[in-house]
Amino acid sequence: MAARADRVLAGIEGRYAARVYANDANTAFRAELCIVNLVAGWTEVFGPLRVGAFVRVDNVTDKEYIGSVIVNAANDRLLRALADAQRPGA
Repeated sequence: MAARADRVLAGIEGRYAARVYANDANTAFRAELCIVNLVAGWTEVFGPLRVGAFVRVDNVTDKEYIGSVIVNAANDRLLRALADAQRPGA
């Protein structure tokens, strides 16, 4: 049984987020950001079976940015780096 490439995909994504203020006085904010991501993949057909795979690389420019904003949080813990925002209990 021969396989044939049914679909190949490749893409570049751009994500823009505007400035987000974190307190009522608008003195703390997350700056605007622009992130670039890459994605590639393929699908192959083996008779009645369709198999696919893809790979994704987020933030290819390795830009550091604030990943989470906690509005009006106590103790001035308003902005968290992306790694901290994804860690449970952070």
